[in-house]
Amino acid sequence: MNPFHQQTQQYQNPSDYPHGLPPAEKQGKTSSREVIREFFGYYDLNGAEETLWDLILAAIGSDNLNDDSLTRHNLLDFYDRVKSLLKAVYELCRYKEE
Repeated sequence: MNPFHQQTQQYQNPSDYPHGLPPAEKQGKTSSREVIREFFGYYDLNGAEETLWDLILAAIGSDNLNDDSLTRHNLLDFYDRVKSLLKAVYELCRYKEE
């Protein structure tokens, strides 16, 4: 199932929100640094792989990676590049905070 096609649910309280964050309109403006901090606060680096796979599969509109071996190889390469990018951003944010 593609998570981007799910129907949006309305949340009454911030505690009802899936990740403990209130909807954006109630938060006001959020910097990209805060978004990255929240992402890595919720997903540790070792646990983000499954979420990253889910996002990649949702972006290409597929439910599995067994369609074509060439496509799978390209996705594995893309996955490794995105994972490296996320780790680099995480390290950069940690360095800037110190």
